[in-house]
Amino acid sequence: AVTAASAGDTILVHSGVYSEQPLIDKRLTIEGVDTGGGRPVIDGMGQGNVVNITGDGARLEGFVVRNSGTGAAGILVSSDGVAITGNEVAGCGEGISLDHADDSTVEANDLHDNGDAGICISGANDSRIAGNHASDNLYGIYMEYASGNAIEGNNCSNNIDIEIYMENVSGCAVRDNWATSE
Repeated sequence: AVTAASAGDTILVHSGVYSEQPLIDKRLTIEGVDTGGGRPVIDGMGQGNVVNITGDGARLEGFVVRNSGTGAAGILVSSDGVAITGNEVAGCGEGISLDHADDSTVEANDLHDNGDAGICISGANDSRIAGNHASDNLYGIYMEYASGNAIEGNNCSNNIDIEIYMENVSGCAVRDNWATSE
């Protein structure tokens, strides 16, 4: 469906398990729809990144994303102006990774049981990370070499190492987050 779609299209994906690694290389809205069998699942089968987003302005919403390859991401964003909203990401290396992806939004996602960070922000600027729940990962939120990001209203709990980690960042607003461990 992604290959046949034109920039600006919306693709609705119904409940089911999809064993694949989709590449979203254009401005599309891809929305998971629970048609009675739960949210649609994208299963990476333990091979590489599960979802790769290289198209500026793309939107991914309403999925369960699981089983990346070792050290790979559930959702890897390497383009600008992307929105990742309302997804569950588990059993991956990193949950959601913004890799030099500016002006993006990561909001209201549930990231758990990932081997590295629930959310990794590396070289990504002027993005909003808000209202996410990151638990039982190595790091809740990991941010490096970034500026101008807003990290707000996130709940990071029971992560193995650090709830929110920042290195070489500037001009970032970090406010109203919850960080707890038992």
